[in-house]
Amino acid sequence: MALDTTYLLRYAFVVLISGYHLMELDMIKISFPAFLEELKVIEVGNKKQSISEFSNLYSKQMILGIPSTLFWGYCSDKYGAYKTTVVHLMFHILISAYLGTVPDYSKFVLGSMALSFFSNYVISLSTFMSWIPENKRASFIANSQFYVSVMLQIAPIFAGAILKMSDSGILFRYHMILASLLLIFLLGFIYAFKDYQEEAATGSKKEQAESEDLKGLKGFITILKDKNATALLFLGIYLRLVKKLVDVALHLWAEISISENGLGYDKALLGTYSSIGGILSVIVYLKFANDDIMSMPAQLKSTFLITAGTIFLFPFLAILQGWALNGLLIALILVFNYCFSVLFSVWIGLLNNGVRKEIRSKSFALTLAIRSIVGSYISYLCFELMRWSLSSKSVTNLLGGRLNSALFFWLFTLINLGMYWFFRNLKLSKKEKTYELIL
Repeated sequence: MALDTTYLLRYAFVVLISGYHLMELDMIKISFPAFLEELKVIEVGNKKQSISEFSNLYSKQMILGIPSTLFWGYCSDKYGAYKTTVVHLMFHILISAYLGTVPDYSKFVLGSMALSFFSNYVISLSTFMSWIPENKRASFIANSQFYVSVMLQIAPIFAGAILKMSDSGILFRYHMILASLLLIFLLGFIYAFKDYQEEAATGSKKEQAESEDLKGLKGFITILKDKNATALLFLGIYLRLVKKLVDVALHLWAEISISENGLGYDKALLGTYSSIGGILSVIVYLKFANDDIMSMPAQLKSTFLITAGTIFLFPFLAILQGWALNGLLIALILVFNYCFSVLFSVWIGLLNNGVRKEIRSKSFALTLAIRSIVGSYISYLCFELMRWSLSSKSVTNLLGGRLNSALFFWLFTLINLGMYWFFRNLKLSKKEKTYELIL
């Protein structure tokens, strides 16, 4: 097989698996209420209770994410990203299939928690760069984000299509389709890398001596002492937490009836509009994608400001109707997803260029672990804030009912402005073949 063909095949399956990861996480915002209805946890149409149930499940998954991320980050550095990814995905497929057969909600929760332990293959994939020629790495980081984002943005309409196939057997059909899809991607991934030689876990005696401070728990402490790694860790926590909370809250709020201060969307129609806005966002991203590593700090700061403005406008959806509501929903989803595509691309680019190679996987893993530690409690409080504010008489007296969601969304507007302030002096300096972050 020619080198270019091999590269393209590897490129394709790395992107497909990375995109699947985001797609699966995103589909839950459309499908979760239907799961609860089928398992008889909530009554049909009781959308507000689904916010609390999602909050509880998400918090439990994040707690388990603490040992999971540290474990898989260690495995990726110790045994190599390729082997870690393959083993990780095999377990993920098996648990996905199991979730399609659970008879009650308690087993669904346990299965979902187990799946979350085996849902961190993004750690090894995002730091799996040794197969990419040096002169193509910058363009891969920027352009692969487009294809990954396409899969993310079709997630709502894909989930809606699965749910509309039938009103019964949703759990089985949903999880078996996903497990089958990921199995195909995994087999393609294995075939694409069949001749790949994993980098040795050990190097010269000098390299081994220099890595003593990275072994075990000491390695994670070493990362926290690295100013650049810590700054990017902070950025990664923000991205993983804020994107999920705001995006899921928006969609759960949109399904709540107008009489309860929601937007009153049908889940299939919501999935369609969400995907339209999402797909348009990746088209815009492809048009303006910038693979210049030196411009990443400027991209980061300007995108924080745009994201803050976008989230600020979300509550005003509730005072619109008809084509104005649908049009603004699509537009805001477009800008929101575009901004996070840029932010994720910049984060991965800075992580792979501004942090020492031997701590990249651990840095990524530590990001997810700390996100889980703080995120469990934060996510619970945020979703409860949304649920409470929608029905609170005090908030209604203050904001008039239709704008009650502003308490939730404007909180995240302030968080984005805070991130802009934190990274306002960020610069990237070229040092021969490496780069150095300057805060």
